[in-house]
Amino acid sequence: LGPPARRGSTGFFLNIAADPSKAARVPPRARASEAHLKAIAAHATDDVRSAGPRFGAAECEILPGPSEKAGKQLCCSFSSAGKESALRCLPSIVVAGAQKSGSSFVHAALMNHPEVRYSPREKEMHFFDSGFGSGLQPYFDKIPVASRVNASRTVTIDSSPSYILKEHVCSSIHAAMPDAVVVVVLRNPVHRAWSEHNMLVRQNEDRKDFRGTLEQHLTELVSCVNHLLESDKPTLIKNAKVNKLKNVRQSLDKCAPEPLTKHSRWTLFKGGLVHYQAENRWDMCLTGGKVDSTSKHCRALFGIDTQEADIDSNSFSRSIRKEADKLADCMVSDHSKCFIGAGSASDLTRYQLFRGAYSLQLENCMKSIPEDKLVVLESESLRQRPSENLNKILRAAGLTELDEAAAFDTEAAWKTFHETYPDFDKTGWRANGEYEGMEEETERFLKDFYAPLNEELFGLIGERFEHWQ
Repeated sequence: LGPPARRGSTGFFLNIAADPSKAARVPPRARASEAHLKAIAAHATDDVRSAGPRFGAAECEILPGPSEKAGKQLCCSFSSAGKESALRCLPSIVVAGAQKSGSSFVHAALMNHPEVRYSPREKEMHFFDSGFGSGLQPYFDKIPVASRVNASRTVTIDSSPSYILKEHVCSSIHAAMPDAVVVVVLRNPVHRAWSEHNMLVRQNEDRKDFRGTLEQHLTELVSCVNHLLESDKPTLIKNAKVNKLKNVRQSLDKCAPEPLTKHSRWTLFKGGLVHYQAENRWDMCLTGGKVDSTSKHCRALFGIDTQEADIDSNSFSRSIRKEADKLADCMVSDHSKCFIGAGSASDLTRYQLFRGAYSLQLENCMKSIPEDKLVVLESESLRQRPSENLNKILRAAGLTELDEAAAFDTEAAWKTFHETYPDFDKTGWRANGEYEGMEEETERFLKDFYAPLNEELFGLIGERFEHWQ
């Protein structure tokens, strides 16, 4: 049910998760027993404490959700000497997929709901698909502190659209958060794949442009880094403490050349430098305690000599055909082999077809997530009737529903989203991307590939999306 834990207690999701392999679909169920909930809280307390004094002493407990229908939620209190106890609660709503289908809009819309009070520091936390083996501490680090007075109204969202691509994730989410609502937004898989390809094109062009800017201003950047190395402030080398890395990023912002700090790739690049520092990879880049920009290790660290592959309609066509050959066997013999490996990154360029194989992904989630806690939306319907679709989530989460007769304020939702996550656009994402149509032969190939999978999907959810045809 998940990757191996790196510490003895971090696999608490695995220890208490039921084996979902025999169930076709989990029906609406009675609430988890008190004993079961206490076991979750006890495992969570052990898990967080084993991570060391990141937040101070920890005590986890099960608290009431925003309503009786919402059920319970796992919250942990973190206290340190002379400071008031900080309460952090695991998400009540998890948007698990699918990428390029509307998960960001769902997140934006829910953020504007008056009962959703706490937005995570990152829109996509990716705990259950990539941080899972590191225990709960990194997850809590991204969740804002809640008020104990209003603990019953602590509703947090985790929107990580790659969750649905890994076989263990749905069962792990349910094991850790039995009453959490799991949302999956589906888009015509042919359109989804082409939208993703165009995002990859934008990202590739952006990387090329940033590398050229980096070459032009490398001397100034090296001077900035060397200044940090010599200062008494937190530096890239001296300071490996996670709670100090924010200071490192701010220091880089202040002394790095403006053409770099204003570039859309700067935030990602800067984060990479700090990440390398945490892994002690900077030592190979230093000569006499200073950065040596002529060193091959340094050039590799900065990504200066990296050559981006050309991404165009021809490479897209080749990529999906190659993936189709790989998927052919597992789709017939063993669906579990189609999923991305538990310890593997969800590489966008390697899983373009599988991301649209919704029937396999939903069938897997239905083995773990109760029917009343799994909400499936269709992106075009969501766009045309946002309140009606969002109410399906709110109803499942026990939150106050929207007035479907009133116009939904899409502009206000996006405004809040961009204010909260100002760097999200820099990933190549677009709310309404415009791009040329794909080649007719490629489109026909995708339609033929997805046709039987779409029929399986319609049978699973009991609803047809005729416009997908």
